[in-house]
Amino acid sequence: MIVNDPATVAETRAAFERCEKALVSHDVAVRDELFRDHGSTVRFRAAEELFGFTVTRPFGALRAPKGLPRELGHTEIVTFGDSLAVVGTTRT
Repeated sequence: MIVNDPATVAETRAAFERCEKALVSHDVAVRDELFRDHGSTVRFRAAEELFGFTVTRPFGALRAPKGLPRELGHTEIVTFGDSLAVVGTTRT
């Protein structure tokens, strides 16, 4: 297994940036496309943990239309092979 293959890291970074843009701009259609519609989908926030797409989707859909103003700090991407990646990020 190749860890952090440059092409896979680049693909993951592009998907992460697309997702971040969708979250910030309140683009529910893109967010729904990128979040897996499955019970194993998780979303961690500062004050809560959401488990399952049926829980995470309504949360994002109810967000105010203005979106989510924020700036990211450090983002770390680790890939395992070409089909598994973990992305962690901080806010400034």
